[in-house]
Amino acid sequence: MSALQQQPENDTRLTMLEHIATIASCADEPSSLFSRILDEVVYAFESDASWIQLVDSITNQCALAAHRGFSARMVNEMNSLQTDKKWINTIVLSKDPVIFAEMSEEPYFPFRSSFPVSLHSFLTVSFKSGGTITGVLGVLSKTANRFSREDAKLLSVTGAFVSAVADRIALQYHDSKKQQNQLVSILGEREEFLDALSHELQTPLTALIASAGLLAEELSKEPKGSTGRLIRNILQSSSSLKDRVNELLDLSREHAAGYNVEPTSLDATTVFRKAADEVTPMAKAKKQSFMIDIPKTPIMVIADGRRLEQIALNLLSNAIKFTPQGGTITFRAREEKKNLVVRVEDTGSGIPKEEQAKLFRPYYRMPGDRYRYPGLGLGLSITKQLIELHNGKIWVESEQGSGTTFVFSIPLNRTKS
Repeated sequence: MSALQQQPENDTRLTMLEHIATIASCADEPSSLFSRILDEVVYAFESDASWIQLVDSITNQCALAAHRGFSARMVNEMNSLQTDKKWINTIVLSKDPVIFAEMSEEPYFPFRSSFPVSLHSFLTVSFKSGGTITGVLGVLSKTANRFSREDAKLLSVTGAFVSAVADRIALQYHDSKKQQNQLVSILGEREEFLDALSHELQTPLTALIASAGLLAEELSKEPKGSTGRLIRNILQSSSSLKDRVNELLDLSREHAAGYNVEPTSLDATTVFRKAADEVTPMAKAKKQSFMIDIPKTPIMVIADGRRLEQIALNLLSNAIKFTPQGGTITFRAREEKKNLVVRVEDTGSGIPKEEQAKLFRPYYRMPGDRYRYPGLGLGLSITKQLIELHNGKIWVESEQGSGTTFVFSIPLNRTKS
């Protein structure tokens, strides 16, 4: 019976995909990310060795990015491979998974001199970037005939995650060599920005496609059990993808002609309750308390309802994202001195004073956030611009360790320019 047909093993491998999806959102050192992925692979496949190998399409050189269970001799041989050698080309650049049930029976197996005789089964899959094969993910076992076609299929899905991580790391490594003002200047050009965004989109999109594919298979065989977990993968990944797309659309509009607002007389409490309803599932998923303190009586304001909702969603989504499990989010709205005043409070870790002035800059992200949360650092910058288009202002109140409150105010009667 294959691995995907056995429910206990299936659960283990679904957990592997969940963990790798989380790893794919990190921006740690490359060796750390690849090693963490291999830890998940070795555990889920119960393999005795595993490796990630990157291929330079220009030099045809192969290099180990990470490995588990390799001797120094195996590492040296794998790092010396050239893809222009026929047999290596067959393995490394194969479009289909390569499975050897018994390596000793393969007369031209290229690693015979360095691989121990105790290893028998061999499975590799290649992964791509932009249509070009850029690496290989492989597993080895001391058990003969260990790997099946179902295993190869799952390893191929894992390889897609590895490719996304590799691309993401490459972009972040490139950016880390530049000062922040250089990064802003580069990303200010539309072509450069779209390239950066495409990498940002790749990770959640990969997770979405991979989980959807496995969900289709699960539904055809097991209508219960693991399907709920797969569906959660899809919801989380698609939510992240939606956020990135919204940021792209807003920035594209701003580059083209600036943001536009179409103010009308409206009840702000209705807009805010709609925004609160939209983010409530996000808060529930993190077991957070979501307190809504909005008057029952209308607050009439001259504003663009769509933009006002966008402002509220940006601030609420940020509060939920940066508040840990079990925390509290409070959403308040009041009419004060002919102004609409809104406060979004959270019980997160707080923001150091020296960082607060930088929060509204385009692309700015606090150093610690870059390693824990996906995003481009555009949300607060966009929010500030939209509030200022309503002749309003926004500020932050926070102390490290004591949570954060974002406050904005908009005149009830907007003076048209």
